[in-house]
Formats: sequence, structure tokens, C-alpha cells
Amino acid sequence: AVLLGADIGTTFTVVLLSIKKITLYALLIVALGFLIQVISRSRKTYNIGGIILGFGLIFYGMYLMSQAAVPLKESEVASHVFAYLAGHPLATLILAIIISAAIHSAAMIGIAIALAFAGTLTFEAAIPIVLGANIGTCVTAILAGFGAGIEGRRVALAHTAPKVIGVAMVFPFIPEAARFVTYIDEFLVKVAPVFSTSVAAKIAITHIMFNLAIAVFFLPLIPVLAKLIMLIIPTPPGAEEEFGPKYLDKRALKTPAIAFAQVKREIMRVAEIASGMVERSLRMFSRGTDAQEEIETTQADDDKIDILEKAVRFYLAKLGQ
Repeated sequence: AVLLGADIGTTFTVVLLSIKKITLYALLIVALGFLIQVISRSRKTYNIGGIILGFGLIFYGMYLMSQAAVPLKESEVASHVFAYLAGHPLATLILAIIISAAIHSAAMIGIAIALAFAGTLTFEAAIPIVLGANIGTCVTAILAGFGAGIEGRRVALAHTAPKVIGVAMVFPFIPEAARFVTYIDEFLVKVAPVFSTSVAAKIAITHIMFNLAIAVFFLPLIPVLAKLIMLIIPTPPGAEEEFGPKYLDKRALKTPAIAFAQVKREIMRVAEIASGMVERSLRMFSRGTDAQEEIETTQADDDKIDILEKAVRFYLAKLGQ
């Protein structure tokens, strides 16, 4: 569920990139971010300036790409390339996957928007690029999953599988998808006249609708998907890991808000174990209960709590730095 939500959240950047007027004022945004950093008196204000500066640089990069792509309209070679891509959506899809995987980001969608601004890319040709970019970005999760044990590989598969299935479902119906997005685009223009229709706007809408559709489709199927993934990547026999903290990820220490949330989850886990110990303590007074077995289980759980309590303390000490 977190992965599905994150995929929708990341579409916000693409929406901003599709607004051409923002790219025209990119250098002003860069200057504003830099100015905030210079005059800032607190770390928080400095970071806000850094965010604005970063967005400004992205928008300026979009502006440069769109300007550089303008001459392609007059290029005979480029026209043949774009004509080929428009007529071969599968080749476009594979190319977008390869480029997105190579640059480890959804910047391929940004490139498509820049080409749309320059007038060198049609909307129908851009749809396979959007679909391919959504699969290509999963490569980062897959590479990270290899070094994160069984759970990491499962999360990587959980991130990739819905994207691949979604693309497989949408790809045969690209013309219908184009008509549907065009209808939504026209509807938005009627509702909000400020919203200007363009190929770039349609690319952004396609990206949003694709990720929304995946979330809506897979949200009710999360338990089924989880079981399927655990069948595909099972726990090897005899590979049960030694008991320890489940949520204290060292990589989260770089982001204190996430690290604190992980600590809370681990403490809730301690509380669940303690709650089970209390229930077993009461069960020992019931007839037919093997008191000795309950005592041994409670002692084992007490040792688990000691392990987790120590891990939480050390994790918080690192976080304090």
C-alpha cells in the first residue's frame, strides 16, 4: 500500500514539469532558492531554500532540453526517427525502459515533455514512453532489493509486478487510452479555463491516470499479491533469521522523521510481545493449561523484549547524532 501511494505521490513533479510557464521562470526560481539559503538563519529555512533551488534547476534543465529539441523539427533524420517510434510502440516502450533503467529515474517522462514543448513528439508516441518509464524506474528498487535480504527482494518485486502487469493491460489499448486522456484533458479545460490543453499536459495526465489505475486495481488485491510474492520468493528452509529488530533500518537514519516512525513501530512490536506475556500469565491459572510450557514461552518472550529494547536504545543513540 505504501508503494502504491508513493507512485501516485511522485506524479506531482511531472505535473509541475508539464506547466511550460514555470520553465520560463526557472532562473528566477533558482535565484529565489539561492537567496533563501544565503539569508537563512535556521537549518529548516536553509533546507527549504535548497528544495526551491533544486526545483528551479530541474525546470531550467527542462527549458534547455525543450530549446535544444526545437531544431529537431527541421531535421530529416529526427523526423524519420520519431515517425518510426510513432509507428512502432513496442520499440518505443523497450527504448523508454532501457533509458529509464540506465538513468535510474523517471526523467524519461521529463524528456518526453521537453520534446512535446518543442513540438517534435506526438501524444500517441509519448504514451509508450510513459509506460516504459514506469517500468524502467523499478530497476532502482530491484538493485536495492538484491542487497536487502529476502524482505528487500520481496518489496522490490511488489514494486515492479503491479507496474509490469499494468503496462501489459494498457499497452494493447493505446489508441483507446489516448482518446480517454484527451477526453479528461478537454473536461479539465472546461472546468478550469486556466488549465491549457497541450501534449505535455496530456503526458502528465497519462502518468497520473496510469498510477491511479494501478492503485485502485491492486489495493483490494494486496493480500493476494502479498501471498503470491511470498510464493515466488519463499523463505529458504533452515534460513530462519535470528530474532532481532524488524523495522530499525540503518538507511532510515539519514531521514530522522522516517527513523522515528520506524522506532515507534518497533516499540509497538515490543508492546505486542508484552501483551502476549500478560495473556499467558493469566492462562496459567486456567484448568488444563500446561503452566510449565507457558512459563518457558513467557521467559523466551522476555528475552526477545530485552533484545529489542537494547536495539532501540542503540538506534536512538545513533539517531541523536
